[in-house]
This record gives sequence, structure tokens and C-alpha cells, in this order.
Amino acid sequence: MVRFFLLLSLVSCVCSWKITENSTRLGRKLKPRSYASRLRIDGVKLEQGRVNNALIFGIAETKKENVVKIVQDIGYKLGIESPLNDIESAYRYKSSKVPQPILVRFKNNGAKGKWVILYRRSKLWNQEVYLQEHLSSTTMQLVVETRKWAKEKQYPHVWTWNNEVFYRKRDNALRLKVINMGHLHRLKTDEKAAETLDILAKNQ
Repeated sequence: MVRFFLLLSLVSCVCSWKITENSTRLGRKLKPRSYASRLRIDGVKLEQGRVNNALIFGIAETKKENVVKIVQDIGYKLGIESPLNDIESAYRYKSSKVPQPILVRFKNNGAKGKWVILYRRSKLWNQEVYLQEHLSSTTMQLVVETRKWAKEKQYPHVWTWNNEVFYRKRDNALRLKVINMGHLHRLKTDEKAAETLDILAKNQ
């Protein structure tokens, strides 16, 4: 009887050790995947946090500047009657660029869209003042590479909207979307097959 209990205890210990070992191995396998998932979630949150933001480049910095007043004046130049009604905050965005750009956080995506559209219709870039959406680094890279490709193809328009990249082959043509770098590569190799028509596109 004693031997039976000793044998039973030994088997229980071995089983417990196997379960612990397997759990540890499973944890090791799952950990990288969980970390990658967290990175993707953080990336999505970061992009969502930027959806109401725009950056203004080309405004000289001064010691006692009033950034909100600067943005207000730009709004007036765009033909907006009450620019501050659209703005939640405005400040210099830390950057290696000189002068540092101004980050404008709008109250909603509609307000940001209005400013972006009015800027694109204006000739404010002739004064070397540039307003653009606050893009993620991934989208910014996609924009740069898409513009290179479009220039080679002599396509006149490449732009962004809500952190997505679009292009037109000619003025007033249908709006087409570039989904990601992989899609851009397919456009380069087999453009007709890879084209993605944004059916809900508006003339922006």
C-alpha cells in the first residue's frame, strides 16, 4: 500500500511538471504574438489620435509668438469667418525641421476637413505656407513613394485624406486609392489589375 501511494505521488509530480513546462512553452510562443498585437493596437490608437490634427509648415518662430493667433490669421486667409470655433488647441510640434511646424487639433474631423479643402483650393503655398494632415510615418512613406511613381507615370494628383493615399491619372478623373506599400508595388508591376477604385470618392 505504501508503495502504491509513493508511486501515485511520483506520477502526480511528473504530470504537474509536464503541465508547467508545457504552459511555459505555450507562454513563450504566445508572448511575441501578443506583443505584435499590442503594437498594432497602439498604432491604430495613434492614427485615431491624429485624425483631427493638421500640421502647418513655413511659419517663422518668434520668442513671444501667439500660436493660436497665427492659426486664426491663416483661417481668415482661407476665408473662414470664425476660425477659432473650429480649433481645440494649437502649438509648436517638436520636430527637427526649422521652423518647427504648428500642430492644430480641431474639434472634429469635419472642421479639419474644411480647412484642408480650403487650403488646397487657395494659393497659400505661394507664400510658402503649407497645411497638411498629421500623417503617420507609414502613410508619409507611402505618400512619398506614390508621388515618385505618379511622377514617372505623369499623373498630376496625389493627396491624402484621413490618413489614406489617393491619386488621379488626369484632372477630373476618378479617384483611385493606394492601400499600402505592397499594393503600390503591384501597381508598378501590373497597374490595371491592381487599381482600386474608391467608389465613395468625392471630388476633393
